[in-house]
Amino acid sequence: MSIYIKVLCISNYHACTQAIYKLGARKFLVNNVSPLGCALINIHTRKPNTSFLVVFFNGLLPSVLTKLEMSLKGPTFVGCDLYKLF
Repeated sequence: MSIYIKVLCISNYHACTQAIYKLGARKFLVNNVSPLGCALINIHTRKPNTSFLVVFFNGLLPSVLTKLEMSLKGPTFVGCDLYKLF
């Protein structure tokens, strides 16, 4: 897995969450990413399976949320596991 993908996915998520926090948000409902490999757009365009990216991102998400909780004052993160729902 490319370090670029890791930095792009996680740092972008981290930065966006911090920006929303700076606007005043303190309670966050956080969804992980649902499986994309069977999405109609992937079937129609014959794109390669993207499941490995979803699993990779979902695996890193808890550590990102922990870092955000430690670095920001008073946020609450509630997780929803969309991957298991679908």
